[in-house]
Amino acid sequence: MASTTCKKRPCSKCDKAADILTCHGCGKDFCYRRVAEHRQELNKQMDELTTYYDQFQQTIAKQDSQPDCHPLIQKINTWEQESIDKIRREADDARKQLLTILATHRSKVTNDLTHLIQELRKARNEDDYVETDLKEWMERLNN
Repeated sequence: MASTTCKKRPCSKCDKAADILTCHGCGKDFCYRRVAEHRQELNKQMDELTTYYDQFQQTIAKQDSQPDCHPLIQKINTWEQESIDKIRREADDARKQLLTILATHRSKVTNDLTHLIQELRKARNEDDYVETDLKEWMERLNN
């Protein structure tokens, strides 16, 4: 009778040749003793994955309940406020420039009117005016 000998494969954990079970997930061989350890490692990885999933779900729920807390929303809010502040500064500068121009213009108009009224009074007191003078003074008043 012929006998056959089976060569035992080594366990991937302890490297001992023993009765072997092969994990179909990772393809590694384990002795009976190390199969339980391997299963515990898988359970630990499953726990970590579940914890990560729960944290991820909490993050999503927080973003749904507090959308203003999202960093991109905060960045847009900051950009908006900076833009508004810049526009307000520019508008204030434009108002100041316009007020300066208006003050200068009022001063010039007041000065021109003062000279015109002096001419009118002098012409009236001296009774020295004709239609063309009246027309010229009216044009100067309208311009």
